[in-house]
Amino acid sequence: MTQLIKFEYQLTEEELLCILDMASYGSNYWASQINFDFDQTDFIEVLDEMSGEKYNITKNQIEQCIVAIAENKVEIQLHSSNRKKVYDYMTRDIWDTDACSSIDYICDSTMADWILQLACMGDIPYG
Repeated sequence: MTQLIKFEYQLTEEELLCILDMASYGSNYWASQINFDFDQTDFIEVLDEMSGEKYNITKNQIEQCIVAIAENKVEIQLHSSNRKKVYDYMTRDIWDTDACSSIDYICDSTMADWILQLACMGDIPYG
């Protein structure tokens, strides 16, 4: 019998800033600029130099994308092993202070790129 496990996830401001910082490294091959000033607006502006598009996304959209990748219910161009990395990040034990055990649960520049692509384009076309 299949069992359902529910998990609540809320993106913190600190996590959001880390994701945006990492995305500035991991997404720089397609996103020429990632602009935000949370004192002025809730929007994050992303300029896609490849297509010339400008995207305005929010913290809520980024949070929803993290969950969508981790749930593995929506068809996107991301291998299931990479989706599991996002799931592990989302469900990590924030109280675990052992650097060796938590290294797999960080949002690195590659993961931040996946999240940003999905938030902007609704898919992960650049892998």
